[in-house]
Amino acid sequence: MSKKPKQGSRGGLSGFVASYNAKEAGGTNYGNTALKSVVDTVLGVPVGIAIGGAAGLWSLPFGLLLIAAGHHFKDHSGLLRMTGASAIAYGVAKNVDFNNAAKAAKAAGVSGLAGTTQGVKDRLKTVKDELLSAYYLDKIFKKKDSAPPAGAPATKMAEFDESETVGAIDLSALDMFDEFNAQAAGGFDAELAEREFYDYENAQPSGEAIYGLYDDEIIDPSDY
Repeated sequence: MSKKPKQGSRGGLSGFVASYNAKEAGGTNYGNTALKSVVDTVLGVPVGIAIGGAAGLWSLPFGLLLIAAGHHFKDHSGLLRMTGASAIAYGVAKNVDFNNAAKAAKAAGVSGLAGTTQGVKDRLKTVKDELLSAYYLDKIFKKKDSAPPAGAPATKMAEFDESETVGAIDLSALDMFDEFNAQAAGGFDAELAEREFYDYENAQPSGEAIYGLYDDEIIDPSDY
C-alpha cells in the first residue's frame, strides 16, 4: 500500500509568498486589506519607481516585463504588476527629462545607450529625494550638513555617504559609467581642439600693434 505524502508547510521565501497570497482581502477582512494596501504602497510602488529611474528611457520595457511576469507566474497578490505599473508611470512622468539628458549626452560625444547607462547614480539619487519628499520622510531623515564644523577635517565617511550611496544601497560601482562617459567626452574635445589648433608661437607678426593680456598693455612687434 502506497503511503500518502506528508503535507508540510513550505518554508522560506516561497512559503512566505504563498502565505501572503492566501490572505483574503475585501469584505470584512479589514486587517488583510490594510496589510496588502500597505505592502503595495511601501514596497511595490517605491521599488517600481526605483526601477523606472534606473532604467531611464528603458523604463517602459522593464515595466512591461514585470507586468508580464506577474501574469505568467500567476502572482495573485498583484505585487509584480503594481511594481511594473509604477516603473512605467515614473518613466512616462520623466520622459522629457530622460530625452533631454540623452540629447545632451549625444551632443557631448557620448555614444551607447545614452539616457540609460549614463547618469544612473544621479537618477537614483533623484528617486531617493523624490520618494523621501512624497512619503513625507524628508521631515524625519533630514539631510546632513555637508560642511564640517569649524576646525574639524572633512571625513571620507561623510563624502561616501553623500555621493556613493542611496539609502543603504552602495552606488560606487556605477562610477565606471560616469568615468567612461567622461573619457569619451574628453576624447571628443581633444580631437576637436586638434582640428582647430593654431600655432601662435611660430606665427609671423603682421606689423600691427597687438593687444596683450591686459587692455592697457600694447605690444609693438618692432620691439622684438
